Amino acid sequence: VSEIFLKDRPELDLYIQSYIDLKAIDRSQVQVMDTCTLYNVKILEKQSLRLFMNLHVLNDFRYLNQYLLQVHATLKNGGYFVIRKRRLENYREMLEAKFPNYIATLLYIIHFGWHRVCPKLPFLNRLYFVLSKGKKRVVTRAEFIGRLYFCGFKLIKFKRVGYSHWFIAQKLTT
Repeated sequence: VSEIFLKDRPELDLYIQSYIDLKAIDRSQVQVMDTCTLYNVKILEKQSLRLFMNLHVLNDFRYLNQYLLQVHATLKNGGYFVIRKRRLENYREMLEAKFPNYIATLLYIIHFGWHRVCPKLPFLNRLYFVLSKGKKRVVTRAEFIGRLYFCGFKLIKFKRVGYSHWFIAQKLTT
């Protein structure tokens, strides 16, 4: 896995190998994707994987819980799930690098309202998902960890690697 998918990301490779013994996992039981399409996970055989890694940011998933439940169904008991999340702070840092402080603050408030608040409001969430297709949604660390546990995972570790938080979770035995 490391030599194929993580050779260009040594910090991520070291982080994952600190918590998962990749040499003990047969290559046929590993799936690495870069997708936000639920169908790509649905077509995988149930309980066939010991490691599922998605290189795509979870912020772009329209139906996040459905996705997590599909990954859960695909993993064997004790299997590992690795995914990344775009950090909320990245938006602010990016805006502050491009604009004066007062403009960056205003744009950040607008961004936060649109990508964090609108998806949560019953009367605006449909409009939000129609216009944005669920892309770049703000999902806090706490919210995502809660979703992981709700969907049958336990969090092993999360860490900031580059501009993202990378999560390592393990499927709880059912």
